[in-house]
Amino acid sequence: MYRSSLFLTAALVGTTIALVQPMAAAKSAVEVGRVAKAITVETKEVGTTRIGTGILLQRQENTYTVLTAGHAMNDGRAFTIKTSF
Repeated sequence: MYRSSLFLTAALVGTTIALVQPMAAAKSAVEVGRVAKAITVETKEVGTTRIGTGILLQRQENTYTVLTAGHAMNDGRAFTIKTSF
């Protein structure tokens, strides 16, 4: 009796969690393209022709947080970031 009661409680909790999760909605190709354009940045090492890309994770006034490949920024040189806006 105790075992079935415990199973029923776990089943009800699992069901409750499943019911409160938000529905995921797929974006159209146009919407995905719009988001990609807004967050993609170009990185350029100052004094060279070395160019890379990254994505904009966060912007606070004039401070940007960008995710890019480690080899793009591994030598400590200055670089510029170009956004689409």
